[in-house]
This record gives sequence, C-alpha cells and structure tokens, in this order.
Amino acid sequence: MVTFERIDTVFLPVRDLSKALVWYADTLGFDIAWQNECVGSLTAGETALSLLQYGYPGYPTPPDGFVFEPNRHVSFNLYVEDIEQVHRLLREKGVSVRPISDHGQVKDFLFEDLDGNLLSVVSW
Repeated sequence: MVTFERIDTVFLPVRDLSKALVWYADTLGFDIAWQNECVGSLTAGETALSLLQYGYPGYPTPPDGFVFEPNRHVSFNLYVEDIEQVHRLLREKGVSVRPISDHGQVKDFLFEDLDGNLLSVVSW
C-alpha cells in the first residue's frame, strides 16, 4: 500500500503573479518564500501555497481559446482560532467576506482572493 506523508503544496491560478503574491502577504499575512517568472510560493505555518501565473510562456497552458477562470470551488480551508476576529479584520482590509456559517462545532466563511479564487476560513 502506498502511504503519503502529507499534501505538500496546493496550487492556485492567478492572472498577475506579482500582484497576487503581495495581496496574499499583505491581506492574509502569508510569507513569500520564493518566486520565479511563473510560480510564487507562500507559506502559512508549515503549509505551502503556490500561485501559478496563468499563461506563462513555456509553462503548460490550456488549449487555444481557453479563458482564465478562477477556482469556483473551495480548494482548501484556512484554519483560525478566532473566526469572528479574522472575519472582521478581512472586512476592514476591504475583502468581500460572506457571512459566518455556524455548523455546531464548526464555523466557516467564504471569500475570494484578488483573482476570484474561492477561499474558506474555518474554526472549530
């Protein structure tokens, strides 16, 4: 049986890598680990998030005529202890956050990044 140690990196497509890296650092507090022309790596704790520059020459690109589409499904959750505080702080930074949903032991809310990728914040 194959046993994986962890999910190593999550990838999200972005329209402008430099702007997206700054947004994730300034708005969400991620650390920029490194970047090149087509990929930028961010960290939050021990988790890595890589942003992929859409349509970078030499990088695998979609078929001709394909238009950039942000992820419209939640790719991952960002865990926090105090979801109400984070919800308020993101609103204060101008992020359009959806209302907090209470599922009993779990609370969450959704928001979009600079490119419209759907993200989730969760607390339990």
